[in-house]
Amino acid sequence: MRIAVDVDNVVVEMTPHVLKEINRKYGTKFTPEDITEWHTKLQHPTDGRPIDYTKELFEQYDVPGFMEGVPLTPGAKEGIQELKDKGHKVFLLTGRDKKYAEPTMVTAKQLHPDLKVIHAPEGKQNYVNYFDVLLDDSPNEIKNVGLAGGNTIIFDRPWNRNMSPLYGRRVADWPQFLNTIDDL
Repeated sequence: MRIAVDVDNVVVEMTPHVLKEINRKYGTKFTPEDITEWHTKLQHPTDGRPIDYTKELFEQYDVPGFMEGVPLTPGAKEGIQELKDKGHKVFLLTGRDKKYAEPTMVTAKQLHPDLKVIHAPEGKQNYVNYFDVLLDDSPNEIKNVGLAGGNTIIFDRPWNRNMSPLYGRRVADWPQFLNTIDDL
């Protein structure tokens, strides 16, 4: 199969990393469970001021070296290797803008030396003919790909738990994703 895999919060732990920066900057103690939707506005616990998670995320993208410090999701590297060993064609399909191509390639090389990357800031639904299945965490991407006829597997995260309808199967982690691929 041709398997497309999202980057942020699927192969790299972007949200915990961004929250670490937010917590340092604002003196807060937010966790990924506090991010219940993509455009979450966090509220500072002592003075009530809003903290725009998405704005903070995109500001971090522009910090030199930031993306190189984002840890891989447990099981991602081994999972991609296993999929490739089984003969699947695996590539990263990211909503990141192409201006982040270089740091995204750093992540890709950490995962597998010949992993290809496709940047799709305009939406992954435009690429449904390129893959048999997409592993993603973004409710909007999952919905749009599903509506375009693509096959999605939802990587469970707090911000996608209220999706209805699901537009795909849900997996808790990389081992469960690998089992799901074996069952397809």
